[in-house]
Amino acid sequence: MTAKRILVPSDDIDAGTLGIVLGYVQKICEKQSDPVEEVVLLVPVKQSIKHTGLASALGDAISKKLHDGQAVTLLPGVSMRLETMKTLRWLTKRCVVICAYADETMLNLIDGESKLVGVVAIPHAPDALDQWQKTWSVHVHGLAQQPIAQKLISDPVVEQAFLGLTSTTNISRSVLHPSDKEHAELVLRTLRIKKHTFDTQDLRAWAVRHQWHPDVADELAALATRISNLRTKPTLKRAEDGERLYQRWVEKVSE
Repeated sequence: MTAKRILVPSDDIDAGTLGIVLGYVQKICEKQSDPVEEVVLLVPVKQSIKHTGLASALGDAISKKLHDGQAVTLLPGVSMRLETMKTLRWLTKRCVVICAYADETMLNLIDGESKLVGVVAIPHAPDALDQWQKTWSVHVHGLAQQPIAQKLISDPVVEQAFLGLTSTTNISRSVLHPSDKEHAELVLRTLRIKKHTFDTQDLRAWAVRHQWHPDVADELAALATRISNLRTKPTLKRAEDGERLYQRWVEKVSE
């Protein structure tokens, strides 16, 4: 099941904002058939828990416990611990992550985690999470009419190409395997030869939405940018391989 993603716009994190955030966390926890095991409060740096509005909203006692590496009880049976962008390695338990003063880099740290049940993000600036919103069907607090999930790739042949690539690539790794990278280059070169275009950032968002690890999606986008920017039409070692792939994509669209 796709993790629930919520954006809470705020100039800073005061007691009112924190109450809204914790209300969303509770709702996410209550709706799970398998219990949420913990909540992670993710901040840019450790000092964020001592010298910001978040510290005041949490209160001195809780802020100190979190700063000192202790967990605090958030809900019955659910504790909350503190992590920073430097200390977070992976999520080992089913969890909800609160991203405080978040930017795209922070969200990239957790978007590929299999144990992620939900995210409640408070951006550090009004437009800091625009790409994250575009990637996912993010619920935005306070909006009467929620944004509709965007179709990131409008060309059906291009989408079939990347659906096929997704099915043959190890998308859970943080680095593209050389053989997967070689195949991705074949796909991208074939699309360029056949004069199909797409936005590389939208491609990255599409890949993340289709469960690619964010770092691997970055690699794919970088590769796509390089091939898109070639001054001349690219070539293939075996033109028949590209032609065979292309006909398969076209047939899939026609089915």
